[in-house]
Amino acid sequence: MNNLYISAILSTIHMLGLGLAFLGLFQRIRACYEMRTKRIFAADNIWGISAILLVGSGLMRAFLPYEKGSAFYLQNFSFYMKMGFFLIIFVLEIFPMIILIRWRIITIKGKPLETKHLNRYIPVIRNISFLQAILLIGLILSASLMARGIWMIQN
Repeated sequence: MNNLYISAILSTIHMLGLGLAFLGLFQRIRACYEMRTKRIFAADNIWGISAILLVGSGLMRAFLPYEKGSAFYLQNFSFYMKMGFFLIIFVLEIFPMIILIRWRIITIKGKPLETKHLNRYIPVIRNISFLQAILLIGLILSASLMARGIWMIQN
């Protein structure tokens, strides 16, 4: 298959990942307002799938010969800014990930979740998700700058 086709497919997967990321985050925020754990879990699944698509296609685009090449990305300050946004989003996700995994294990065992934990942690997860959505916009802006070669590092 021609590299241009592979590049187009990887770009499409990357864009679909972004759409799913926003869908997952906004559905998780909405489910948190409604205090519905099953919907939080479903939205979290979408958010997780988007992460797999974004990271997988992003690594392939950056380091395989289908796009501009790793030299282009590694010499672009916008790339490092984008990776900074990604890192912050990832670190922020650690808390919701741990809590939701614990809750999934409890519900799989057929036990009810304690109301005090729901009341304490769901607003935190909602606020983190909202912050992640804002940071995702910054990530997209830095990706747009990067794609245009803005802020290239001069040797």
